[in-house]
Amino acid sequence: MHNLANRGLETFLRSNYGGEAWADIALHAGIKVDEFATWRSSTDIITGTVVVSAAKHLKKPPGELLEDIGEWLTQQEQIRRLLRFSGSSFEEFVYSLQDISGRINLVVPDLKFSDLHVQEPYPRHFRIMSGRDQRHAMRVLMGALRG
Repeated sequence: MHNLANRGLETFLRSNYGGEAWADIALHAGIKVDEFATWRSSTDIITGTVVVSAAKHLKKPPGELLEDIGEWLTQQEQIRRLLRFSGSSFEEFVYSLQDISGRINLVVPDLKFSDLHVQEPYPRHFRIMSGRDQRHAMRVLMGALRG
């Protein structure tokens, strides 16, 4: 996992639950409090360990925590500005998700994100699928759509 994502996780936890909570989560995850340099990568195991440690600390399921992160991301001004370029309606936004991996690659070439495929089996009922195992990212996306 790219540390940009890990740093986002850390920033979410610090801003919503405080530095003391982050220090406790990091301790239980077996990482240093200042572990995540945004320009480096780490293993998916580290990311998963931090998510599980944070979920335990916060007494909530990991999937719910990931959805909360997605919702929080949409409230960040820098992200909100970027989302404005993703369509003028919810439907346009959802279909624009098919371009997200290419957009991510333009900005952060070594951040691997699988292509998303959108289907609309019924009017305003969307199915968003990923080409590879991205269940954590999909839970973050669910939160972003909720936000």
